[in-house]
Amino acid sequence: MNAIQKIVFAAYIALFCISCLLLQAQQRSEIILKIEDEQTHSPVIGAAVVDDGSGHVQISDSCGVVRWEGVKRFPVVLQVSGMGYQSRRVAMSSYPQDTLRVMLHPLSQALQQVVITATRIPQPIADIPTHVQVVDEDDIEEGTAMSPGNIRELLTELSGTQVQQTSAVSGYASIRLLGLDGEYTQLLKDGFPLYGGLSGSLSMLQIPPLDLQRVEVIKGASSALYGGDAIAGVINLVSKQPPFTPTWTMVVNQTHKGGTDLGSYFASRNQRIGTAWMADYSLQQPFDVNHDGFSDLPFLRQFTLQPSGYLYFRDSSQLWLTLHLFHELRKGGDMQALKSGADSLHPYVQESLTSREDAELRYQRKIHNAIFTIKTSGVAYRRQLNAFMGRQYDSYSEISYAPAWKRNHMVAGLNLLTDHYLPAAVDSSAPPPYDYHTLGLFLQDDWEVGQEFTVEAGLRLDWHNVYGRFLLPRLMLLWKPLAGLQLRSGWGWGYKIPDFFNAQAEENGYLHVVAASGSLLPARALSLSGNAYYQQTFSNGLSLSLDQGIYVTHLKNALVDTAQQASSSTGSIVFVNAPAPILTTALESNVHLQLSPWEAYFGYTFIHAVRRYNRLHPDLPLTPRGRFVSTLLWHQGDVKCGIEAFYTGHQHLDDGMLTRAYWTFDLMVARQFSRFLILLNAENITDTRQSRWGPLFTGSPQHPQFKEIYAPLDGRVINISVKWDMLGKAERDD
Repeated sequence: MNAIQKIVFAAYIALFCISCLLLQAQQRSEIILKIEDEQTHSPVIGAAVVDDGSGHVQISDSCGVVRWEGVKRFPVVLQVSGMGYQSRRVAMSSYPQDTLRVMLHPLSQALQQVVITATRIPQPIADIPTHVQVVDEDDIEEGTAMSPGNIRELLTELSGTQVQQTSAVSGYASIRLLGLDGEYTQLLKDGFPLYGGLSGSLSMLQIPPLDLQRVEVIKGASSALYGGDAIAGVINLVSKQPPFTPTWTMVVNQTHKGGTDLGSYFASRNQRIGTAWMADYSLQQPFDVNHDGFSDLPFLRQFTLQPSGYLYFRDSSQLWLTLHLFHELRKGGDMQALKSGADSLHPYVQESLTSREDAELRYQRKIHNAIFTIKTSGVAYRRQLNAFMGRQYDSYSEISYAPAWKRNHMVAGLNLLTDHYLPAAVDSSAPPPYDYHTLGLFLQDDWEVGQEFTVEAGLRLDWHNVYGRFLLPRLMLLWKPLAGLQLRSGWGWGYKIPDFFNAQAEENGYLHVVAASGSLLPARALSLSGNAYYQQTFSNGLSLSLDQGIYVTHLKNALVDTAQQASSSTGSIVFVNAPAPILTTALESNVHLQLSPWEAYFGYTFIHAVRRYNRLHPDLPLTPRGRFVSTLLWHQGDVKCGIEAFYTGHQHLDDGMLTRAYWTFDLMVARQFSRFLILLNAENITDTRQSRWGPLFTGSPQHPQFKEIYAPLDGRVINISVKWDMLGKAERDD
């Protein structure tokens, strides 16, 4: 090698070393992230990358790229989130040597893959013609922290769903859909109709949400799906399935008005065996908010224990057994009587003792392209309300076969429902005993006519041992004319067997409740519905969903009371079939916006409900003409803040009097630590109360007559909740 070659070679080596040093210097001064969709590998535009340490934020460009410069300390943890995607963390101990690819899982895909079970044919929510509202697991986790003892918090925020308090002193409440009374809403647990008749009076306040994975709400007559009671709609509570990674959660909640909740949930499984345990204990001290001498919050002691066992067989079959034990003591009334015992000056007390034991058994096996299911349940329910004592024994058994082909998903089955009620009251005016049996045959087919059009046709035939046959057809249509747009419409029939266990009878202690001369007829309903749903994610990361629905229900033979006319002479509530129908029309508008780190929800419900049998006061009582729900959330890293605003419009009382409209506001702040979630929640911060606008009762303390409840009674309630993940969660890290 001559001198020139040596010089050229040395210069080449020097340039190479300088280039390596420059490249290394560049790599060590900049972090480059390329954020992509996990499903399509397309760039995620407008994703937010947040440094957990400094709080500094960068937004991904049109290529999904984020360049992070000037990192001075390692390790660094970056929170990557995009609108419509699940967030994930990326931890680095030094500068990466190359561009780091971060895959985000699309939430829209996850939502579409949520399998809805309330429609009987398990399918993704985006593919079913029936419109279903879903309270997902994230909302349930938040609602559990706010109210571990019952599901009231989960349902209050849904548009078109009204939680109606029915007792001024004991806190009883019911769920109303589309303006109809709570007795017309069917509540299910994993598809089992466990709550009805006597046992349906307090069910919503008896169900802790700790074991729930989601809540499915179908509005409109749905008796073709599950038989009687589903005139206004169906609410299906779906339990969590045990995971392979054990989970154990403890929740402690305390309010500033004497309420305490303690809850625990454990679940785990292996290849063959799974188990889940849920326990909850709630207590409330009696509290007189407006100082009128009567409790606005009752004395409460409530306990729930629910063990579940699962067997997983090699042939893909599964056996599931759940036991449920519940006990509750609830007292409301004169505060002096609650503290020191009733006497001649302070005698008024509503005391309710409730015990409940139920068991559900389900066997499911997949046979080629079909699912074969056998399930059965039994419920023993006892209720003592002052002088009234009653027992109810229910059972439900079902066998079904659900085959699936390329364009058809079908289900056919047979079910038997028994309902046996026995009164044991001192007063003979308690509702009379009954022994009901209902045998049902059902068939449903979801037919994908094309990629854009699906027809769901269903038919049920019920035989009731007292009220005869009920033929219940149902037809729903789904059309997807554009990407992101879904149009649904349909109609269905419903019915309900008459019983005396409703809000009016509850207030009378189930005593002096009688039927008018002649036999009562079952209520029957025809429901029409239409819905338009649109979802779009824009290039800046903004996710928008619009949901517009209309529901029309024609209800005849509704059970109504003539208490005002009868109370002056006999003190009894006399039930009759309404001589003319109830007609309700509901319009629901929902808007959901997400742009990290913000999320907003707005819902408005307009309800026009008239009882045509009452020409003097036709408006259905305690049904707001308009109701507005809004939520604004800010979520960044481990901190979440939210504000909620609720507007309840004017309502008519039974005598036609028009109530005032009112607003309530809630505030929430939550902080997630490694294993702890601490949540501070303030409900009704403006202390809106019906008692501010007038007294809640008339008459004397010995014989009070309470007014109809149309607004909150408990006022402002502040609670702090601590949720502890006992076993810890694995960090999702690259």
